[in-house]
Amino acid sequence: MERIPEKERMDGLDAANAYATADFSDVNQKFVEAVSDAIGRHRPRWTLDLGCGPGDIPIALADKGMGSFIVAVDAAAEMLSWAKARATSVDYAGQVAFVRGDAKALPFADRTFDAVVSNSILHHVVEPHLFWREVARMLKSQGHVFMRDLLRPNSIANARSIVDEYVSGESEMLRGEFFRSLCAAYTVKEVREQLDAASLTQLHVRVSTDRHLDVIGRI
Repeated sequence: MERIPEKERMDGLDAANAYATADFSDVNQKFVEAVSDAIGRHRPRWTLDLGCGPGDIPIALADKGMGSFIVAVDAAAEMLSWAKARATSVDYAGQVAFVRGDAKALPFADRTFDAVVSNSILHHVVEPHLFWREVARMLKSQGHVFMRDLLRPNSIANARSIVDEYVSGESEMLRGEFFRSLCAAYTVKEVREQLDAASLTQLHVRVSTDRHLDVIGRI
């Protein structure tokens, strides 16, 4: 099916509350394990997490040792409020910094980070060439990239089936957001074209689950 774009920012207290109170522990843990496997034994000193949402993933990355210092970026103030509170509650406030910003125009100097990771930001991005430009700009030489995002189903019916299978017990708002995100997701072919256009040919794209794709490699 054709891609149906959605808004880039998940603004609003209701949306932030829905995501912050949903149970994503299993998929978040699998994401962190996949990051760890991809990076290997040479742990990064500075890690950038793009689209951190309510903060579960950067905290889990810190707990896993996936960065001596982790900078987590999100465009939504309400998400960052949750994230900062969570980091403080588990005593990671000194290791994880939360910054409000646009992943297409980041407020950091070139070559700042040893690794750039993200879980489910790409489908929000309407100008992916700007996003990939920033990813490349952020990384030190031989820096690691690990991005996981939704994979667009081949039909609306399949998108609804995925929603029913994985978030049937969540709120109506969350189910609606998940459905719209699936419809806004890119295909492997589209992401490969984005990377080639950005001269990031060293990065690889693969299907990782029935609803996810991964972008992996070093720049």
